[in-house]
Amino acid sequence: MTVLVSGMAGPAFSKEKASSQVEHLLEQEKGELEALRKKIEKQDRELSRIGKEETRILKTLRHLEDRKKLRERELQIYQYNIHVNEKRVGEAKEAIARHKKRLGQYKLVLRDRLRQIYKNGDMYLVKILFSSVTFNQLLTRLKYMENVMAYDAVIFQDYMEQMEKLQAETEKLEKSQISLVRYEEEALEKKRQLEEEAAYKSQFLKNVKTKKIYAMQTRKELIKASEGLNQLIGRLEEKLILKQGLSLEDMKGRLQYPVKGKRLNRFGKKWDDRFDTYIVYNGVNLGVKAGTSVKAIFYGKVLYTGFLEGYGNLVILGHGNSYHSLYGHLNSIQVKKGEVVEEGKVIGLSGNTGSLVGDALYFELRHKGKPIKPSPWFQVAGK
Repeated sequence: MTVLVSGMAGPAFSKEKASSQVEHLLEQEKGELEALRKKIEKQDRELSRIGKEETRILKTLRHLEDRKKLRERELQIYQYNIHVNEKRVGEAKEAIARHKKRLGQYKLVLRDRLRQIYKNGDMYLVKILFSSVTFNQLLTRLKYMENVMAYDAVIFQDYMEQMEKLQAETEKLEKSQISLVRYEEEALEKKRQLEEEAAYKSQFLKNVKTKKIYAMQTRKELIKASEGLNQLIGRLEEKLILKQGLSLEDMKGRLQYPVKGKRLNRFGKKWDDRFDTYIVYNGVNLGVKAGTSVKAIFYGKVLYTGFLEGYGNLVILGHGNSYHSLYGHLNSIQVKKGEVVEEGKVIGLSGNTGSLVGDALYFELRHKGKPIKPSPWFQVAGK
């Protein structure tokens, strides 16, 4: 239902009282401005600290990245050396295998000779020598046997020496391989530690940047609030010079709700499950026990008192500059039409007349006849 209101509450208080009110609010706002300035300075210090911390972490990350690259280079060297070493070990093992095969073949020849010597006993060489027909043949056979035995001894000794060298080289290479693998594992572990440290620092840097963004946003909001306060202080100082009183607009964001109660609905167009339709709320219902004192939110003039369908017992106050406040569902009204009331004066007791939500105070704020959202005008929104 639309409520038609008219008239305007003029400055009904003395200029001395109006000036006193302005001075009081001016002192409050100057104090709040000083507190905001200190908060801004604190945020500046915090931003400076965060900036230094961010620079330090970035420097650490660059250092960690350089160290990680060094470890990666070390790994490449170790892996290359391991590859070369593996190849050498393989080649050495192949050479040992070849020598073993040849030595094995030669051992077979020597074994056959030794078997013949063993079968023929100690007279083996004597038999070979004395079976010669001529002396020259004897000398030839003797020379031949000496050469064969000397050759066999040299070859056998050479193979044994080569085997020992190859075996020693293989053992050396295998030990080197073990060392290289250990170094590789150490390099991998160091690289892993560096990556973990870098990941931790990166996450920490991310957190620092988040804190920086939050601090910058907070500082921005504080500066905006301080600018608003500066404007208000300017208006209040001008009013003080002109000996003018406060207006409702001067108190935006500083008003107290007429009662302390739970908000039962939100302002504006909302869906209502009970009625399965949209309902437009021009004000808010504040849940309070019946008989709770209802106070004027600001000084003004009583423009209307009485019962109005949908509102129950209703009081309308005019606050000047086309601002009005409405108080509905009252059990009793304690002011009269035309009366001028101060901020905080009890204008009635809450109840449930005309209410669909039980005991509650219906409150509405209007400007130029149109409902406006009340929460931005009060110190504690949503109460």
